[in-house]
Amino acid sequence: MLSPVAVLKTTPAPLVPSSKLPIKINQTIGLLLSSLVWLNSYAGEEKPASPPPVKTEKLATEQKLQSLFVMGGIALQQGDYPLAAIIFREILKQEYSPRVELELARALFLAGEFSASREIFNSALDSGGLPWPVKQKVYLYLQEIDNAVGFVDFSVALVSDDNPTSFTSKKEITILNNTYTVPETQEALGLNYKLLGGIPLSDNLLTQAYATLSVRDFEQSSLDSYTLDTGIRYTPAEKRNVLLSAGVENHWNSQSGNYRYPYVSVKYSPRITDQFSQVIEYSIGRLDFEKADHLDTTLQTVAGKLIVPIGEKSRFLGGLTLTNSHAREKPYSYRSTALSAAVEIPVDSWNVEVGGRYTKADYGDTDPFFNQTRNDKKTVWHINLLNRDIDWKGLTPMLGISFEQGESSIDYFTYDRVMFTAELRSYR
Repeated sequence: MLSPVAVLKTTPAPLVPSSKLPIKINQTIGLLLSSLVWLNSYAGEEKPASPPPVKTEKLATEQKLQSLFVMGGIALQQGDYPLAAIIFREILKQEYSPRVELELARALFLAGEFSASREIFNSALDSGGLPWPVKQKVYLYLQEIDNAVGFVDFSVALVSDDNPTSFTSKKEITILNNTYTVPETQEALGLNYKLLGGIPLSDNLLTQAYATLSVRDFEQSSLDSYTLDTGIRYTPAEKRNVLLSAGVENHWNSQSGNYRYPYVSVKYSPRITDQFSQVIEYSIGRLDFEKADHLDTTLQTVAGKLIVPIGEKSRFLGGLTLTNSHAREKPYSYRSTALSAAVEIPVDSWNVEVGGRYTKADYGDTDPFFNQTRNDKKTVWHINLLNRDIDWKGLTPMLGISFEQGESSIDYFTYDRVMFTAELRSYR
């Protein structure tokens, strides 16, 4: 049986839960006993009378390291993260492997040793021996570490939007049995600013306060808007795959109106040792509009996300979102289903993501202004390019283009929209 350490010196595998290892109970006992014998020998309690031949010694070393690797995987799966870290460190003293280094970093992350975990993750990235999908997952871990220890990040984006208000693309619309001619929409050019920050609120770094300020600044001042999202998030020490959040989002815009959205959410990762491959989140909140009480709604959302590596050079990103919006007046209540899919691949030093999203929404009753029940279908296609290797004064570039098409049983809500984005951001 090949040693995972020997195999992964050249081709480290994606982070996967140790439960996938093909272990039977008798094999586990045998590996445990052989590992204990080796540990005694390493401590000087048991030494061979004479050195074995070179080939035999090499094979014995590989078997010892493999036994330790299996033990580390078992400890990680059973939630004994400090023991797993000790075992993986012992392996790295004997022989370097990017896979083992990643397992050590993950064990430290789950044990709450975020600074040490970040150092090991960065070391693995600098080694240059990681497959591309694994590197993308490491960036997610580093982002979570920043969230825990505290951070301040920002981004600025130049945006060209040919229909910033998603105004109807129809030439004529009918409202209350009156027909109106619709003026053509005009392209808008502006800047989007975003400032993000977080600070730990507990000594174990499992409780944090966060805030995100987003500002849209367009040539037409009527399109300007401000959004501030603040809250607290908490990870239970015994349930590291659960994230609880509570916050308030406030939005100010002179044209579309102001709103306030207090919410709570629960995020769950079924596989604690691989927290980003599968994520399920439930959120509920109350959306209150300042000048449109009839639109006030209780909003419930269930969302699932999936990341699947495709070989060593790409990965698939999928999502499903179910929304139930219960408005004060039934014609503005709706239920929607959204499906998203994208493929991300490396092209030279750029990450290229190509994907789309399809949303279907059905409203609760006849709209009093249009004398029809609203049913919408929206399709969005996008291409995003991100280059983490470029560091211009600490900023990373991202380019994007998207095409959005909305179809509705009510002409007023049918529209087309194309948007170009060129962004610089301080986070990777």
